[in-house]
Amino acid sequence: MNRVLSVSAYLVRKLWLLCAIVLVLFAVLLSVLRYTLPYLDEEKHLIEDYLSAQYGINLTIDSLSAAWQGTGPSIVLNGVEFTQNDLSPVELRVQQVYVEVDFWQSIQQRELSSKRFDLVGLAAKIDTQRMESGDAGDFPIVEALRSLFLDQLQSFSLLHGEVRLVTANDEQVVELSQLVWVNRDERHQGRGEIRVQELANNSASFILDLYGDKSSLQGTLYAKGEALDISPWVSALLPTRSPVEESRGNFEFWASLNDNQVTAVQVDFDDSDIAWRIAEDASLQSHIRGGTVQAVPVDDGWSIRVDQLVLQSGKHTLVTDLVGKADNNGNVLINTVKPLTLSPLLSLAPLFISGDGGSLINRLQPEAELATLQLQWQDKQFSAAAKVFDMQWQQSGHVPGLNALDAEFFWYQDHGVLELDAADVAFSVDNLLPQDIDLASVKGRAYLFADNNKDWQLWIDKLAVDGELVSFEQSLRYQFANKHLSTVLNVSKMPLSKVPQLFPADYMGKGTVSYLNRAFSGAGEVEQATVIWHGAVDAFPFRQNEGIFQAQVAIKDAEFTFSRQWPALTELSMDLLFENESLYMSSDSSQLQAIQLSNLQAKIPRLAGSSVLSIDANGVGTGEAVGKLMQASSMQDSLGKVLTRDVVVDGPLSARLHLDIPLNGEQVSASGVATLNNNQVTVTSLDLVFANVQGDIAFDNANISLEGVTADLTDQPVTIQLTGSQLSDEYLLDMHLAGNWATQPLIERFNPAFNAYLSGRSNWQTDVSVSLKKDGFQYHATLNSDLHGVDSRLPLPFNKLSTDLMPLMVLADGNEQATNVSVNIGSDVRFNGVLPHAEKQFSRAHLALGDSDFVGLGVGFSISADLEKVEVADWYKAIELLVGGFSPSSDEGQTARKPYFSVPERIFIEAENLVVFDQTLTGVDITAKQQNNNWLLDVSSSQAKAEVRLYDAWLEQGIDINADFIRLTEWQGKNTEETVKHNYKPADLPPIRFHCGNCVLLDKDFGEVDVEVVRLDDGMRIKQLSAKNTYGAIQASGAWLTQGNAESTRIEGKVNSRDVGAFLSLMGVNSGIKDSAADVTFILDWQDSPFNFSMASLNGNIETQLTDGYLTQVSDKGSRIFTLFSLNSLVRKLSLDFRDVFAKGFFYDDIQGSFQIVDGVANTNDTVVDGGAGEIEITGYTNLAEQTLNYNVSFAPNVTGNLPFLVYFMVNPPTALAALALDQVLTSAKVISNVNYHITGTIDEPVLEEVGRDSKDIALPAQQVPAEQQAPTPTESDSPAIVPKDINDADS
Repeated sequence: MNRVLSVSAYLVRKLWLLCAIVLVLFAVLLSVLRYTLPYLDEEKHLIEDYLSAQYGINLTIDSLSAAWQGTGPSIVLNGVEFTQNDLSPVELRVQQVYVEVDFWQSIQQRELSSKRFDLVGLAAKIDTQRMESGDAGDFPIVEALRSLFLDQLQSFSLLHGEVRLVTANDEQVVELSQLVWVNRDERHQGRGEIRVQELANNSASFILDLYGDKSSLQGTLYAKGEALDISPWVSALLPTRSPVEESRGNFEFWASLNDNQVTAVQVDFDDSDIAWRIAEDASLQSHIRGGTVQAVPVDDGWSIRVDQLVLQSGKHTLVTDLVGKADNNGNVLINTVKPLTLSPLLSLAPLFISGDGGSLINRLQPEAELATLQLQWQDKQFSAAAKVFDMQWQQSGHVPGLNALDAEFFWYQDHGVLELDAADVAFSVDNLLPQDIDLASVKGRAYLFADNNKDWQLWIDKLAVDGELVSFEQSLRYQFANKHLSTVLNVSKMPLSKVPQLFPADYMGKGTVSYLNRAFSGAGEVEQATVIWHGAVDAFPFRQNEGIFQAQVAIKDAEFTFSRQWPALTELSMDLLFENESLYMSSDSSQLQAIQLSNLQAKIPRLAGSSVLSIDANGVGTGEAVGKLMQASSMQDSLGKVLTRDVVVDGPLSARLHLDIPLNGEQVSASGVATLNNNQVTVTSLDLVFANVQGDIAFDNANISLEGVTADLTDQPVTIQLTGSQLSDEYLLDMHLAGNWATQPLIERFNPAFNAYLSGRSNWQTDVSVSLKKDGFQYHATLNSDLHGVDSRLPLPFNKLSTDLMPLMVLADGNEQATNVSVNIGSDVRFNGVLPHAEKQFSRAHLALGDSDFVGLGVGFSISADLEKVEVADWYKAIELLVGGFSPSSDEGQTARKPYFSVPERIFIEAENLVVFDQTLTGVDITAKQQNNNWLLDVSSSQAKAEVRLYDAWLEQGIDINADFIRLTEWQGKNTEETVKHNYKPADLPPIRFHCGNCVLLDKDFGEVDVEVVRLDDGMRIKQLSAKNTYGAIQASGAWLTQGNAESTRIEGKVNSRDVGAFLSLMGVNSGIKDSAADVTFILDWQDSPFNFSMASLNGNIETQLTDGYLTQVSDKGSRIFTLFSLNSLVRKLSLDFRDVFAKGFFYDDIQGSFQIVDGVANTNDTVVDGGAGEIEITGYTNLAEQTLNYNVSFAPNVTGNLPFLVYFMVNPPTALAALALDQVLTSAKVISNVNYHITGTIDEPVLEEVGRDSKDIALPAQQVPAEQQAPTPTESDSPAIVPKDINDADS
């Protein structure tokens, strides 16, 4: 036992020794520990390595400091950090850790025990998905931290902590501004302030009270937010376009935990406010007035219920109950329990729509009843479905109002669909259009979605709208971010008269709408219309080409009144294109009054009140139609007047028309080009008619121009240049004409009788300026030509050859009443006159020829001439043609035009030589004046002095000529081949009464001459033709008759002379007849006028008888009286053959005979000369036309002498009547034979041939006559001696 005790004591001693040693060692170690603590930082890597190896983490400590205080060491760790790895789903960084270790309790519990554990600046990141998917032993560091904070530490505190909870889809940050945690056995409680960054900007207080160990905890989490800034939560929950300006949340939150799981959640809301900044100076206020949210976990998530949630926005309040579900993946589904009004929700629309869309919705004040609503968040994508009844909103600005619209709405992710199907919808649009529109039905589908750039878009597909006013189908796409709108709208057929009700005045301009309302107020129908918009709604009218707006409208059978001042377009089928702020119109065919238009193009470049409508069109019509159109237009006082009164175009034409029509009602501008093709253009003020006009007439308003236009004027080509311009109170026409004209067409047009006088062609040009005023016109014209190429056979100074240059210049100044005309031809022709337009005959005119210095311009037509030579016949005919004027028109129903010149009222002629009837008067001075409308001419010259009276009743009263004397010493013939034949007509000639006191013509003394000619219905009667001198007289009468185109002249009369030889001597005929009286009767006629004696048609009878006398020897050249049968040749022959008998002359007792003239052949069968020396019988004829002779002459000699005879034939006034004298010798017994002769040849060259003789050898003695019985003996110079001739000399 002692051994046992001994052993026991030994063991006890040893044990105490061991204890003492251990205590000493522990004390030593503790002392070492206490003294080594300040140097622990140098060995911190040992701690890092240990913990890293123990928990599988990579731990680092920036610095470490330690000291012994009380019952244990105090350790401060700075910059403690470890990162996540395969063994740690937690990443931790602590700015500072302060630990007071309870040494003895730690020894006792054999694990670290601390009385104080403070963390400052905690930043933790926890991968919740890994933690939930792993087992408890998979992550040693997690278990170590749980043990540390729930078991090992009696308490700890945290200041400025941040925990990031990382899930598969997002990361949530929880800020713990402060936390005090206490562990008492199995109860664990923490108090502090917490802020979830995604939910609030400030902290809420919370209490977490847990029971149980770390593997099975249960308890309650309670949090309360007062005036909590929940802007982050609201911004996250509602992704609005407008930022949260401020928020104030008041709520209480409960969460129940059991077995480490949340088993129920409840949130009670109290008054909370949220304000969004929707504009720089405007915000949207909303409120949560109350409500409860409850959530309980189910198998795969949470079941959610919302009771009596009261939402208020503006004046709208929403009370709703919702039920829903949220799964573990964050997917949420919520449904409404009962219908609710949509107004509070729509009032929040500005939060979700960019720009002024939200404020627009506020102005629209939309209302609707939400029958059902389902909200869903699936994979963090929001979707919704709703059925809406009686949707309506107010009209605001240019946004139309709407009511009675039903729809279904669907939303998924970033896409929404609105199904529209409504009837009897009222479309309030009178702010934009003239009146509201009632729609019978609206059907369509609208899509709202976000594109790849998260920008919202609205897309409407085939919205069908049917209404009484308009029906259309529309597709639309709208981008909210940039306000870009793309839409197509197709309008169905509708009456054109209703279209103006669809014009938006604010966009198109009130002036434009007013204009279009007026323009399309007539008939017509819209066949179809298409509207296209592509661009931002606030960028209209897309002046930088950033978009396009088009509205295409096709109308048919319309009327378009493009201007109040113009007629309407009718029968119009037109395509209208509204493009941006422009309007384009086109039409293939339309009617503008009588003008057929084609290819009409119209444009309004900018739809505004100050814009201008431009119209271009091609037209076909007539000149009359164009004139009437302009007369009915705004240019009726300018171009209308010009084209209907001043420049009148006849015939079909084509035109290109351009109109500029200001929409503000200002003056319409019209321009264009009219193409003339063989038209007639009349310049009425100038009485110019252009035919076959070809070219273009350009016009610009009232201004017109013709350039390079060709035409025919008086049937001859001419080129025209014309400009017309409107001044303030007058219209100016400037015209240039040029041509190369032939004289014949002009003569044929104005006076065909001049054809024989003028020929050729010449260049000319004229310039005309016309001023057309309201009450008349004035004009000035100049015409110039050198007359090169014109041949004139008019009397001097008009006479010229075609190669001569004779400048012609015409000046005309006039107005609507009259024209002053000045003409210069060369240097010797000057004309001035006043031409009244109404009479178209010069009222005052003067023609000055040569060196005449007469300057007077009295009433009527006057002529003055101072010329070297004047051909009266030519000038008479020229003046007659001039005053005769125009020829009668050949057109049926038209009458002759009045001549431009009246008969001259005054004529003043001074001429060195004046030729009348081929006779030249010298030193001539003629003055012709009218007295009591009758002409009185005083003619004075060296050869004549006379007074001539021309009566006004020209054809009834005629001409009186009373001449003191006429002395023409010689008759100057004129080559007929060079003379212009004057075809006078009896109907054109007046009665003539002529008296001359002393007429000596060609040295022929006619003495006193009287002629009287009167008019007959079928010609003229020569009532008296007489000439009386000292020795005899001629008395004749006759007639000049017409039948159709045939003319004939008849003269009959007698010649009585007491001494025919002396009578003939005064007539200038040395007949050789002495002491013989004569009686001659004659009747003559021919087929032509008295002025155109026709020898070939001469017919008649001449009977002559001469008393006793004798015939002296004269040559034929001395006396043409015997040329009819060359009797003087016979007398000369007899004088040669019987010179003893005829030495002193040929005595006769009488001469008798007659001539019958047929067709110019004078035939005699009974001419006998009864002479003292023998008897002569003559038979045969003279061909007067051919001037040939054919006579047989028989001479029966007698011892008596022979007597010459005289035959005188008067042809016309300048020619003496033919006289025939025959010598007849009467004997009672022939004592000698006959001698026969044959006379042939011509009158100028007679041939006398003796063809036979019968002779006897009888000698007759000469008889002596007693003196008292002898006849008076002629003087030696006059009386022939009767000398017997020897028979033997007969043949000599």
